[in-house]
Amino acid sequence: MPRPAAALAVTDPSTTSTRRSLLATLGTGAVALAGCVGGADFSSDSSGDYPLVRQSMGETHDPDEGPTVTVRNPRLRTAVVIDQHTSPVGMTRGRQFVVVDVAVGGEAANADGRDHEANRVAARFGALLDGEPADGRSAPLRPSFHEAEAGRPVGVPVAVGAVDEAAVAWIRGLPKSVTWSLPADVTDALASAASFRVDGVTATDEPDPQLRFEVRNVGDRGGRFFANVSGSQVQDGNLIVGFDVPAGERVTHTARPGIRAPAGEETRVVVDWGADRAALVVSP
Repeated sequence: MPRPAAALAVTDPSTTSTRRSLLATLGTGAVALAGCVGGADFSSDSSGDYPLVRQSMGETHDPDEGPTVTVRNPRLRTAVVIDQHTSPVGMTRGRQFVVVDVAVGGEAANADGRDHEANRVAARFGALLDGEPADGRSAPLRPSFHEAEAGRPVGVPVAVGAVDEAAVAWIRGLPKSVTWSLPADVTDALASAASFRVDGVTATDEPDPQLRFEVRNVGDRGGRFFANVSGSQVQDGNLIVGFDVPAGERVTHTARPGIRAPAGEETRVVVDWGADRAALVVSP
């Protein structure tokens, strides 16, 4: 089933409402699922009591209190692997994710995800599209699946659609939130996305248990499909399967989930790709 899967102070009175809208969006949004390049900056404005702080992508924000925060390396993904044990694959039809690397307190800090402060920061990003806050809230991602250059990969959900200006916003709470503008190429790419259709997932028993995926990409851009295979007899409890599917093509991919049950004993596995899931019975 679908799962929904921080410089310049501003000078326009409308920023106050935008600032409050950001907080409201963060407060109600579900967790998705949850290089130094210049981008298309929002016009300068001022919000009086609730300013936004504007940064270019790759710049470091040094708050009055707390560690520094750097955001860099923006890219788009249709599916992401969230750093959580249950339902880790985030993918929802009609939505995609801006993935950025977030370093808290240092260039390469907290890449392994074990720092509480880094995780707290990672969960408080949203998107601004043409100055309006997008629905949904960020989630920290598993670094091994998301090519992080420095820091922690974070996924920010956005709808598929054309916009003129886009940014990711670290929503800190009063008195300030901080935005990093997306570069023009990433902003332009928001208009299209990969769109996966799973034609089938089947289990085979010989010579050892395998799962066969048949996945089509009916979208306008290539992307990587992810699925989580879980079950009591699956090695380590779960397995993330990931493979690329070019735009307009259909890919067949075979994975071995590492079933540990005795030979001949049937076991049940659940395959979850964020937008849907399937339950299968396999025999070692």
